[in-house]
Amino acid sequence: MKLCVVTPFFNESIAVLRRCHQSVKEQSVPCTHIMVSDDSPLNEVSTWDNYHIRLPSAHGDYGSVAKSIGAIEAIAQRADVLCFLDGDNWLLRHHMETCVKKLIEDKADIVVSHRYFCTLKGEAMAMCLTSDADQFADTNCMVFSKNAMDIAMSWYKLPEYAHAICDRVLWHWIKESNLKISHTGQPTVMYRTSYPSIYKTLGIDIPEEVVNLKKNNPIVKALSVHKEATGVDLHFKMKIKRISNDEKKWAESA
Repeated sequence: MKLCVVTPFFNESIAVLRRCHQSVKEQSVPCTHIMVSDDSPLNEVSTWDNYHIRLPSAHGDYGSVAKSIGAIEAIAQRADVLCFLDGDNWLLRHHMETCVKKLIEDKADIVVSHRYFCTLKGEAMAMCLTSDADQFADTNCMVFSKNAMDIAMSWYKLPEYAHAICDRVLWHWIKESNLKISHTGQPTVMYRTSYPSIYKTLGIDIPEEVVNLKKNNPIVKALSVHKEATGVDLHFKMKIKRISNDEKKWAESA
């Protein structure tokens, strides 16, 4: 069985990208890492054990075109299973094995996992339960079987306003399809979050770089435009579970 992980990246540091890549290569089952750079100048990535596609210019679409191109490459390589992993995030070692097992057990087309919210420095803060395979699934938490490859490469079809809420829109399309969905019930994705509300909820001081990143939140506008254009409201309430210090240490080292 061929497993592919597609990573779009743009302006992440080489250290952050290296952690992302290492987490793919250290999976408990072999995975092919397809890394698609949206006009990124980081030539070192080409020296790693990955399939590196370099796009000639940045698209400014939150990685939508890069994800679609990466998915097409995975399909061309005859992938049986495909997932996406943003360049600033990483996977726990058993992520793909757990998701593939669930795909097979439930005869599902798409499997979703939970994720851990982390600081921008990579420190685990809490478990996010919002990616529940019902109201929402984060891009990094979705795993697609062969039957779902067509929708897995559909990011390029998003209207221009929707790239800021790309996974919400794609998940709505998935829910409207006849694809069978399942959930592992486990948090196996490490997600660096720049949302101030997460830090506030957890009573953690908001880092200055987070404040700067979210002064003009494009998600709010995109949700409003999408509702006006389609009549579909993609708002949801974030669900967070606090975790113990022991679990934080385990997640950071797993």
